[in-house]
Amino acid sequence: MPNMASSHPLVSVLVPCFNAAPWLRQCLESCLSQTYPNVEVLVIDDGSTDHSVGILREYSDRIQFKSVPNGGACAARNLLLQWARGEWVQYLDADDYLLDHKIEMQVSAVRNSADAVDIVYSPLLILNENDENPTLAPVKVDPNGDPFYHYFCWGPFSSTGILCRRSVLLQIGGWKDDQPCCQEHEMILRLLIGGFRFQFVDQAAVVYRFHAVESISRKDPLRTMQFRASFCDELQQYLQNQDAYTDRHAVAQASGRIGMARSAFPHDPVFACRLAEQATRGGFLNIPPTPATALLYRMVYRLIGFQRTEKLAAFIRQSRAVAKVHFSRSIQDANH
Repeated sequence: MPNMASSHPLVSVLVPCFNAAPWLRQCLESCLSQTYPNVEVLVIDDGSTDHSVGILREYSDRIQFKSVPNGGACAARNLLLQWARGEWVQYLDADDYLLDHKIEMQVSAVRNSADAVDIVYSPLLILNENDENPTLAPVKVDPNGDPFYHYFCWGPFSSTGILCRRSVLLQIGGWKDDQPCCQEHEMILRLLIGGFRFQFVDQAAVVYRFHAVESISRKDPLRTMQFRASFCDELQQYLQNQDAYTDRHAVAQASGRIGMARSAFPHDPVFACRLAEQATRGGFLNIPPTPATALLYRMVYRLIGFQRTEKLAAFIRQSRAVAKVHFSRSIQDANH
């Protein structure tokens, strides 16, 4: 019979933790309940000031953990990478959790693949806890897209959704310690340009928790969009140099740019207008409508341009908000 190492290679689940006490138990339980039989769970507590360390001690017979002075998420991830023994690594932020079959599903995809695979990736389930009634919904990913197309779409990649060969991450130098945001996308860009082999599995098995504690990306959305635009430009240039930039890539790039332009406009109109111009040159007006670029928006855009369309859209949103407030007050007065 094949031994455990050959039939079920060790997978290291790597958890950077900083002040994650409210969610940490669920995170750890999800690691320990995996149906895959050969897993080690390693945690770096990155200088937490809440009772995260106390919770980690409760699990000390089933996990391994170390406490270090606060150095940031990427530094903690690199420490975990050096510490890991597994052939494969699964990163998991301490406020997220895995479904029981996540690792088994992705290891099976590697085992069943006709080609060698370095990185397996899958969509996320988003748990939005900011609403009165929390919702759980998958990120929609086109299963027919290649990894480059998915990168331009941005949503399909996350540090928790991938399973990666440890040797590959060591080969590219791990995580960039001083990357202020878009940290997983910076690393994945290096993997794509490095020619490593990706495989997509269209089954969401990781829950990303969207809660009141702001992520790095949400604290500074403009900086996030600036990095995203820069990374996508770099990937486009790489593909063009390889004569591998397809019409589908161009569609995803143009759609992403107009979405970023609309989000960036209230923060930096000059940057937003540059993105909109790039999106227009990329043909976004001729591609299928998206929630950010509905048919009416495109019609107005053609007539008066991006900047005036955004100003008009902002005026309409503000008018609707004011009308909603007045309507609510009228209902309250009527009830009294």
